[in-house]
Amino acid sequence: AATLERIELNLEWAVCLVQMFELEPALHAEFEACVPDLSAALTALVEGKEPQSLATASPAARQRVSKAARLASKQLDVLRRAAQSMFQ
Repeated sequence: AATLERIELNLEWAVCLVQMFELEPALHAEFEACVPDLSAALTALVEGKEPQSLATASPAARQRVSKAARLASKQLDVLRRAAQSMFQ
């Protein structure tokens, strides 16, 4: 099970990765296929329901993770919309 610290570090890494990500046409289909699962995972983090370490964390910790997950989700959505407009 993921620790709260690992969740926060993973979200920080994901936000940085999205900022550096340049989607190539060859990867567009694979990216689009991953978006639903990524969105679902981020939604679960925003809601603070899973994993167990997050569900049982302090309200302040859940709020930190929720805020980071919302940011990552927004960045993912921006990237998805940009990719759709570029590759359609």
